[in-house]
Amino acid sequence: MYKIIVIVFCSSLLLFNSCSPKPFIVEGRHLKVLPDSVFAKKNLRYLKIKDTNIDSLPERIGELKQLRTLDCYNNSIKFIPSVIGELPKLVSLSLIYNGLDTLPNNIGQLKHLKSLGLRSNRLKYIPSFIKELPQLEFISIGQNPIHYSSTSLLWSLQNLKGLFIFNNYLDSLPKEINHLKQLTTLDLSMNHFGDDVIKVLNPDSLQNLSVLNLSENGIRTFPDHLCQFNKLCTLNLEKNYILSISNNIKNLKDLKYLNLSNNAIKKLPANIIKLKKLKTLYLDNTNIKELPPSIEQLKNLQRLSIGNTYITQLDKHFFRLKKLRYLSLRGLSISELPKEIRQLKNLKTLILSDTKLTSLPKEICQLKKLETLYLDGSSIKKLPIFLHQLPNLKEVWISRKQANLNREIRHLIDYPVFVRDANPEIF
Repeated sequence: MYKIIVIVFCSSLLLFNSCSPKPFIVEGRHLKVLPDSVFAKKNLRYLKIKDTNIDSLPERIGELKQLRTLDCYNNSIKFIPSVIGELPKLVSLSLIYNGLDTLPNNIGQLKHLKSLGLRSNRLKYIPSFIKELPQLEFISIGQNPIHYSSTSLLWSLQNLKGLFIFNNYLDSLPKEINHLKQLTTLDLSMNHFGDDVIKVLNPDSLQNLSVLNLSENGIRTFPDHLCQFNKLCTLNLEKNYILSISNNIKNLKDLKYLNLSNNAIKKLPANIIKLKKLKTLYLDNTNIKELPPSIEQLKNLQRLSIGNTYITQLDKHFFRLKKLRYLSLRGLSISELPKEIRQLKNLKTLILSDTKLTSLPKEICQLKKLETLYLDGSSIKKLPIFLHQLPNLKEVWISRKQANLNREIRHLIDYPVFVRDANPEIF
C-alpha cells in the first residue's frame, strides 16, 4: 500500500550511493558478530549488513574513516556505539528493521549526513541530535511508537526533501510542517490524522511536494484544497472512507500515480481525463459501477486495477488504452472477456482471478507481449491449448482445484503453471 513511497526512499539512498563502488555485503543469520574481514578494508566506502543476528555494532566501526554509506538492514541490532560519530564522511546511515530503542547523540557529529533511515525500530522519541544535522535531506522514522511531542524537532530541518513518518499512531499534525519548503516526498500513511491532516498542509509553502501518501488515515473527503498541490506526481489515498473525488482533480496535471483503492467512491469524475500524464490508476475495492467512456483519453495509462468493484461490463472504450502493460480485473462479475482484448498489444500482466469467466477468447493469442496470466479462482476449468502461441508467456496461475482438472495436458504446454492455493507449487 505504501510501496511507491518505499521505492522513493530507496531511490534516495541509491542517489547518494550512485558514485560509490559496489557495497561490501555481510549477510546470513549464522552471523552474530561483524567479521574481522570488514576492518581489513581501510578504504571501504559502502558497507551493507543485512539479515544477520548481529545485536550490536562493534567499537571498531570507528576505524572505517572512508565510509560514505552504512546500511544495517533487518538485523538484531540493539546498540550503536558512540564512535559512529567519528565517521566524518558518512552521507547515508540506514538502521531499518532492528531492535533499537535509543541512539547515541554522537550521530549529531555527522555533519555531512543526508539520509537517515530509522524505520521499524522501538524508538519512542525522535532523537534530539536531529537538530544538529543541517544537511539532512531524507529521514525515515516510520513504524516506531513515536511520541507526538518529539516531532517538533523535525520542523527546523530546512533542507529536508523526504519525510517518512508512517505507522506512528499520530493523530495530529502541527502547522510547522509547512516550514519544510524543500519537501518533495511526504509519507503520513497509517496514522490517525483524519480530514484535518489535509487542512494543515499548505500548498503555498509546500510548493515542491511531488509525492504524498495519506493512505489509512480515516480520511472521509477529497477536498479542493488537495488539488492545489499542482506539482504532485504521486498521490496515495488507499484505505480511507472517501465517498467522492473533487472535480478539481483536473488541476493535478503532473499526476502519474493515483491510488484510490479501498474507499467508498461510486464513480470517477469525468474530468479525470485531464490527467494526461497518468500512468497508474488503482480503483480496487471501491463502489464504482462503470468507467467513463472518456477514460480512453488517458493515453499514457500503463497500469490499471479495477478488481472487486461493481463493474460488470467492459465496453469498447476500455480497450483503447493501448499503452496498458498491467490490467487487474480480479473479482469482477464478468462472464465473458470481449474479443477487443486483442487491442491491448502492450499488455504484460493480465489478472482474471476470482471472475466468472468460463473460457478465454482465442483473441488473447494476439497479446504477444503477455508474460503473466492469473486465472486462479475463476470458473475456467481447462487451460486452452492455444496459450502456447504466446511467445513471451512466463507463468500462468491457477487454483488447486483447476490443477487437478488440467493434469492431462501438462505434457502439451511449454509454459510453467503455478498453483496459488495453500503453498504455491509448480504444476
